[in-house]
Amino acid sequence: MESHLFTTGDVVKIFQYEGTRQSVVVAEKNGHIPSAIRGRKKPKSLRTWTLEQLPEIGKYFGYFKPFPAPKVITVFNQKGGVGKTGLVATLSRTMALHGINTCVIGLDPQSSITLYLTNPVVRLKSLQDWTVPKTVKDYLAGTSLEEILLGTDLPTLSIIPENHLLSDLNNELGVKSMRHKKLGPLIKDLKKIFNVIIFDTSPTFNSLAECALYESDLHVMPVACEIGCYSVMEHNYSSLNDWFKLIGEEPTKRILIPTMMANNRISQEIYSSYLSQYKGEILVQSIRRSIKGAEAESEGLGVIEYGPTSTLGQDYIEVNKAIYNLLSED
Repeated sequence: MESHLFTTGDVVKIFQYEGTRQSVVVAEKNGHIPSAIRGRKKPKSLRTWTLEQLPEIGKYFGYFKPFPAPKVITVFNQKGGVGKTGLVATLSRTMALHGINTCVIGLDPQSSITLYLTNPVVRLKSLQDWTVPKTVKDYLAGTSLEEILLGTDLPTLSIIPENHLLSDLNNELGVKSMRHKKLGPLIKDLKKIFNVIIFDTSPTFNSLAECALYESDLHVMPVACEIGCYSVMEHNYSSLNDWFKLIGEEPTKRILIPTMMANNRISQEIYSSYLSQYKGEILVQSIRRSIKGAEAESEGLGVIEYGPTSTLGQDYIEVNKAIYNLLSED
């Protein structure tokens, strides 16, 4: 697959820049952003940048800046199929596009976020190049942090990947006392390198989810505007609060994100019910259903790079800003 290239117009859209395209050209001429690739064909004045260059551009034109101290986010709901992977991918890539050193920690044996961010279909030349990645399980067994971290197509985004053996780790942690503190040393090490750390969890309230929630500054809970999620939402929400009481801790700051919004009566009624029942914790902005998410993933991109002005792109931009602003309050 050919490398993705981005024009001055793309830069303006991706970073919601309110200035003109000429301002981007001036910034390049003055050395504030990386040098563009000039068009080999007409028009030769066309400027483009590679995906790898975007984080340096984001530092200058973007709407996010690094936090004064590292932040940890957990994206978790016990219900699957709520758009968790897309949310983690887009949030992490948006942070990284702004030049913020970001690390995703995969805790789901299904490995959805690992496959999304490492994109083996593009990266691997053949199936023989595939190896089972190391995970937090290996770190807890003594493997160094450097050995478990994988890079991505963005120089400011790394991932601690997943594999099926995380199920074994979860079972091992389940019989240990104070198990929710077991990832503390890992987070301490990661905070020396990264400004934002994002846990992507399994859709099960298991020991690894407990570890992630305990270490987090913010719990992002995607809630689908669908019957399946709505029917278990009250139980899932209360079980989180019950667990924090059990360990004698205040619940992690939480934000609920309405997802999978559809243009039908039931979806709209569920959305309204969420807003009423979880007022103060739920975001009014929803993430609507759109084919753009699947299209972006197939291209190995996030929605923000693939379609920043699309309906889905605009939804994610507003959601990401809300998450960023909540983290900035601390």
